[in-house]
Amino acid sequence: MRRKRKRKTGLIKNMFIENSVLYNPIISYIEKLVTHPDFEKVTDPSLFDPNEDVLDSFTKGERFKKSKFFKKFPRALRIQLYYDEFDPCDAIATKADFICLVALCNANTIKDVGIDIVMQPILNDLKKLEKGIRLKSGLIIHGSSISVNGDNLGTHCICGFKEGFTANHTCHHCMVDQDQLHTMTREKKDLLRTSEQYDKQVAEMSAASSKKKREELSTKFGVNRGCSLNELQTFKVIGSVVAETMHDLNEGCLNVQVRYLFSHLMSGEKPIMTLDWLNEVLADFDYEYSEISSKSSLIRKSHVEGKESKLHQNSSQMCQLAMTIPLILGPHVPDDDLHWENFLLLIQICKMVYSPEIHRHEIDELSDVIELYLSGFQKLYRELIPKQHFLVHYPRLLLENGALTLYNCMRMEAFHRQC
Repeated sequence: MRRKRKRKTGLIKNMFIENSVLYNPIISYIEKLVTHPDFEKVTDPSLFDPNEDVLDSFTKGERFKKSKFFKKFPRALRIQLYYDEFDPCDAIATKADFICLVALCNANTIKDVGIDIVMQPILNDLKKLEKGIRLKSGLIIHGSSISVNGDNLGTHCICGFKEGFTANHTCHHCMVDQDQLHTMTREKKDLLRTSEQYDKQVAEMSAASSKKKREELSTKFGVNRGCSLNELQTFKVIGSVVAETMHDLNEGCLNVQVRYLFSHLMSGEKPIMTLDWLNEVLADFDYEYSEISSKSSLIRKSHVEGKESKLHQNSSQMCQLAMTIPLILGPHVPDDDLHWENFLLLIQICKMVYSPEIHRHEIDELSDVIELYLSGFQKLYRELIPKQHFLVHYPRLLLENGALTLYNCMRMEAFHRQC
């Protein structure tokens, strides 16, 4: 039973609403996928750059190399699961070649029955796929999930971690507490979560003698429950939630950094810029044709001032704005401006992380740049936000999973807007 307000009367009544899930079988989609002209390119590791120093695909990462499943079936499908909430406006259809709508349900259904019930048909198909399925053509296909993608609320919902950033242990990569999270500048191996630790924590919570004890353990571990996807041969929650650069960088780090930078450049006896001037220059900037759709929205004073204010730009707008700023403001900012130097460090991080390929010898450099950036930010502004903390894990995640741009949610969220 669910309480629902009637549109005409405005009255709230208890109503029986059937919980249901629309499921598009993964196996049926694979039948169509194998006929795609690029199918061989995305499944055959030998078609990628043979240079093992170039991290340009999941097959170059340590997870692929250490996986018994992928050693046995190197051409197995590598499936990324993506979860998000959205408002559909038209009929739902698959419009992107390698993005498939697998399941659809009302958000209240997840609240009523739990995400594991909703995930069950997906899990069943993935189990069949791990064992191998024979298509109508006679071809036998193997595959499994290699990652869960989405914003932090979405991935934490599926994987059983605490949702939101208010828990004592909010990071799904490590057991850092709130105090350390706001100051850490380099990853600490002794704090990293492990699959064995995760399983032990879930078991301890399940064996709790009371609801109160279970809640205490949940807060202590940063975990709400176990994840049904752990039933798969190849999937482990710890390690399968790869960095989500769109939410961490574009909507997190860049938004905060650019806002603070603007506030700094607008202050003092001789401000370097005004918002009126900046908006005018941004509007008249000579963008490439492909960049026109991501031109920044009008930046208002209320967007910049105040600790809780936020630049009202979507992810692609925020990324393009950040990359355009050096071209516009660079000639006007003194070379020794520490705020400007800190901003440029973040831009360097973004360029390395968003590159479709990164060399192994660049990973240590990325770690050093991240440490410089996070240390400098704390000196100039304030303590770090959770999305800045996630940066310390990026170098290791690159080595384990290949280029992080492969797991970017931008194309998947764009697919939502097409539906």
